[in-house]
Amino acid sequence: MTISHLNAYLLVTKARVTLEKWMTAQLKSAALTITQFRLLELLAKHGGTSPVQCSMRLGISSSAVTLVLDQLESRQLLTRARVPSDRRSLRVQLTQEGTNVHAQARAALQSSQMEAEERLPTTYFTSLNALLECLELLPGDRLSVVHKRHR
Repeated sequence: MTISHLNAYLLVTKARVTLEKWMTAQLKSAALTITQFRLLELLAKHGGTSPVQCSMRLGISSSAVTLVLDQLESRQLLTRARVPSDRRSLRVQLTQEGTNVHAQARAALQSSQMEAEERLPTTYFTSLNALLECLELLPGDRLSVVHKRHR
């Protein structure tokens, strides 16, 4: 069966909306938005980074990153500190509370994913993973270029 570009677009859009609703519901227990979780995930993976790197890696504007950093810092989930060797630069790092909240949110997402996988045939997830790997290799996307550059 051949799927037209329009149908593929509509299916991917539907999948994105469905995943966003699912993630939003799962992240409520940690009182996080998807963007906030993505930022915590980035900091957990890289052990701290600059706001500019956060913007590039998340594919959002620097003003959006500043807003999310402000929200998370007010909850004491991260700290921003000047880099000693360059006072113009900031380094963002998770606090212990940020690490705990990130772990709680990640566990909620993984638990829910495992429940979904138990209800659906394994072949669905195998096919989905193969498709996502193919999509990641497609050129022309600003985020994929940034993602490949920072691997």
